Amino acid sequence: MLNRIILFGIDGCSYTAAAKEDLARRKRPYEYHNVVKEQEALQRMLELTGGARLVPVIVEQGCIKIGFGGACQV
Repeated sequence: MLNRIILFGIDGCSYTAAAKEDLARRKRPYEYHNVVKEQEALQRMLELTGGARLVPVIVEQGCIKIGFGGACQV
């Protein structure tokens, strides 16, 4: 499961779109959750980020990245 990538974002957000494009370019499959439409996904994202309400949030190989291009938050 460590290789699974989870992307939390919002449809229509340019940063979420950039993250999706980057993952597609790198041919990395990912699981996408829209935090506006999925309440459980929002709660999970908030748990992972310590309450930060910024998107996208990318969880990859045990690393939590807040914002596209963000640094790893372990």
